[in-house]
Amino acid sequence: AVLFLTPRNSQVDVVQSVGRVMRNAPGKKRGYVILPVVIPAGVEPNKALNDNKTYAVVWQVLQALRSHDDRFDAMVNKPNLTGCDPRK
Repeated sequence: AVLFLTPRNSQVDVVQSVGRVMRNAPGKKRGYVILPVVIPAGVEPNKALNDNKTYAVVWQVLQALRSHDDRFDAMVNKPNLTGCDPRK
């Protein structure tokens, strides 16, 4: 997994970090990219990410990767919001 706790302004740094997560390894089934973005009530996750200035470069890189990997695109389109209270 890669956890982006601070903003990244370098696409090269982001691509390298995400590339390490996506690299195959024995016994590895998934890699995770974690962005700590607060999604306000009533706002779609994609809108919150598209409007987020802190992680704009990271989100740009992930959007570009979506166009090259159908499985990755499907996972980004289905964020795991399990357990979230829809009123919050």
